Amino acid sequence: MKRFFLSILFFVITFNVGFSQIPPKSDFWKKENPEAHGIRKSVLENLHKRMDTISCYGSAIIKDGVLIDEYFKAGNNEKTLYHVHSVSKSITSALTGIAFDKGILTDINEPIVNYFPEYKDNANIKGITIYHLLTHTSGLVGVDSPLWGEWRSSRDWVEYLFSHKKTAKPGYLFEYSTGNTHLLGIILEKATGKSLIDFAQENLFSKIDIDIKNVRLDKDPKGHADGGNGFWLNVYDMAKFGKLYLDGGKWNKGSQNEIQVVSEQWVKNSTRRHIDRSSGKTDYGYQWWIYVFSGEEVYFAHGWAGQFIFVVPSLDLIITYGSHYTGSAGVYWQYVREIIAEAKRK
Repeated sequence: MKRFFLSILFFVITFNVGFSQIPPKSDFWKKENPEAHGIRKSVLENLHKRMDTISCYGSAIIKDGVLIDEYFKAGNNEKTLYHVHSVSKSITSALTGIAFDKGILTDINEPIVNYFPEYKDNANIKGITIYHLLTHTSGLVGVDSPLWGEWRSSRDWVEYLFSHKKTAKPGYLFEYSTGNTHLLGIILEKATGKSLIDFAQENLFSKIDIDIKNVRLDKDPKGHADGGNGFWLNVYDMAKFGKLYLDGGKWNKGSQNEIQVVSEQWVKNSTRRHIDRSSGKTDYGYQWWIYVFSGEEVYFAHGWAGQFIFVVPSLDLIITYGSHYTGSAGVYWQYVREIIAEAKRK
């Protein structure tokens, strides 16, 4: 009998050790003490106190490939989904790059009328290319303000965009507009023959350990994906997307099993300036913002109400935020400056 119980105990111990080596998906990020990565806890605790005073609900900081800090307001946790708004644009840009990598799309200067032949006689679509949509230089009417509500409440978002007179010749003026990215998402659906969420699952999310059950994507009134504003993610998965770009489009699936999810060239093109903006301090790539924080070049995805993925390549640093803070984005910029300054402290 004693030998029997010893055998059972050995089995239980062996089973538990083996099981513990396979972390659940929610524990993808290995957690380490920030002090081991040059970040004082006191600095992070001070930031948390300030985040307590605004509608910031979740945050994750990844340094040197590990999770060194997380923040969640009551009622939020690592599984909470945030409507990331225009962070969606950076995801749709990545999917566009994957479509080019796979030969589904072949020419970045291809006229978009090829995907909207019903508008071939519409003067407002003439001359617009995929490149113009990626860089917000299409010349189409901007719908983010003050036309946002009118556009979003219209029955046909595409018809709305093409029914308004262009504001500039394609390629000549940067005008940030969710309408551009919405058209890009529809082009991907037409080119791939799949819904945007299915294409994303097969070629992006499943590749970088994002469980599709933890992703939502809204649609327009015609059933097309809202590729410019409709994704929902948690802050951990936002960080995975940032990690993909930090590593040049590669993802490590385990020992000697690194895969190229999106080409390194696409990542480079997406995170460099393509046009001089007429206003503002930031530059713009392929649906990514570019700026210098505390002397370090940073590119970031930015959604309305404080959704952010900041990537700092020189410091192997990723910072994500999920919130509903409608005040100045400068609050988050200041947080990032302080984290970068701390990471650079000798």
